[in-house]
Amino acid sequence: MLNLQKKEISKQDISGLFFLDYFCYEGITNAPRWIRESSLDEVTLTQRLRRLDFSKIKRLRIQTMEELLEPVNLKGHTRKVCEMQNEIFLPHCQKIEWEYGSIYKISWDDLEPNIT
Repeated sequence: MLNLQKKEISKQDISGLFFLDYFCYEGITNAPRWIRESSLDEVTLTQRLRRLDFSKIKRLRIQTMEELLEPVNLKGHTRKVCEMQNEIFLPHCQKIEWEYGSIYKISWDDLEPNIT
């Protein structure tokens, strides 16, 4: 039987992709909301940043997708942090899931349009 499942995503697979995250006040009511975009390449990220009205932006963060793929434990600690604190590391989820929720889990379905 042919295995149609894709291999697990590696940091190499998402090298050069970014996650953009900021708090924006916009519209007639100036209603605040979070804007989050994942899997942006450098060109797309630069275009997004050029279009932003920074007077309406708070807490702008740009993170690499590689960093956000890192597994974390139930406390949100990476393997490296656990080793430094002499704790046993048991992976629970990706760092992006820990920070933003499981809806942001990095998967092949989300990445395919951005990887050539």
